[in-house]
Amino acid sequence: AGINGVAATNVTFPIGIIAAALALMIGDGCAANVSLALGRKEQDRADKIFANGVVLLFLAGFLLAGCGLLFTEQLVVFFGASPSVVAESVKYMSITLLGQPFAMFNMAFTAIIRADGNPKYMMRSMMIGAALNVILDPIFIFGWEPLGIAPMGIAGAAVATVIGQWVAAILAIIFNITRNPDVSFALRYLKPRLDILKKILTVGIPSIIMMAIGSVMNFCMNQIF
Repeated sequence: AGINGVAATNVTFPIGIIAAALALMIGDGCAANVSLALGRKEQDRADKIFANGVVLLFLAGFLLAGCGLLFTEQLVVFFGASPSVVAESVKYMSITLLGQPFAMFNMAFTAIIRADGNPKYMMRSMMIGAALNVILDPIFIFGWEPLGIAPMGIAGAAVATVIGQWVAAILAIIFNITRNPDVSFALRYLKPRLDILKKILTVGIPSIIMMAIGSVMNFCMNQIF
């Protein structure tokens, strides 16, 4: 994708950190509260906490993506994009924002999987998504004539990233909904409950603070460069 492409991916990195911070806040908060409920033998409350965590993830992910798509150019300039890379940065961010909600689901659910004692499944889902991203990167960036795929440059790198995020998120969602023995997913539990949402966010605050520090550091480095 060239020098400008590399610069564009670096400029848009803070939005990924923000998404990760939100995901870990919700995932860690949800996992901790689910574990506490299961320890008290409150299966019904554990299921409600899990469902409310899903609702919170959905709202946070698509709100972030929506706001990002509305103010993409302003954001890349704010993050430190120079005039020569603004166009590439906007192109890359506008595509990767479509994958951020799924990336957030993957990160949050893997936190719950860790609490459930299944780190191997978490590792497999993340590795499959990452490997798919690596495989698709050169195909979409440089094109592949036998499949009729034209070179896409920086946009191709973004598309490969989004596909990897989608696949990893789907695997994490499937496990938590169909194979997690400790919590069960039911539509009737999706109604948001203020007391549960408050507990999830309260426990998850340290996670978002730690990730926010990384985002601020990246922002400062972009401004210096």
